[in-house]
Amino acid sequence: MRSPAENAADTGRTLSAHECLRVLVRSHFEVLLGPDSDFIPVMLYEWRSLSEAQRSEVNRLKAEYEAAWVPVLQALHASGELQGDPGLARLMLFGALNWSVQWYDASRRATLDDLTQTALQLFLKDPT
Repeated sequence: MRSPAENAADTGRTLSAHECLRVLVRSHFEVLLGPDSDFIPVMLYEWRSLSEAQRSEVNRLKAEYEAAWVPVLQALHASGELQGDPGLARLMLFGALNWSVQWYDASRRATLDDLTQTALQLFLKDPT
């Protein structure tokens, strides 16, 4: 996955922390719930069945992926938009987003953009 900074570079502008989080959340939903997401249940629920070497590699990739979220959440915390501890917020955010694989139904009216907007409303304080 490309970083929000790489996506912003394509548009020739810098994204705010709020916009970066929107990109991260929307991209996360796309991977979780998009058309090529058949591997997600295995990654979320069956990773303990992997060999030690495979678990180590999955954990390395997970840590690398989640590290991209840390500076965004820290910036949101510094601005007052994210009131909780950024580290705990990251865990809570991933828990909420990942659980969507249990209940999301694409045939209903909520789009991935709707899910993204609602997630941001749940976790961020309105800056106004």
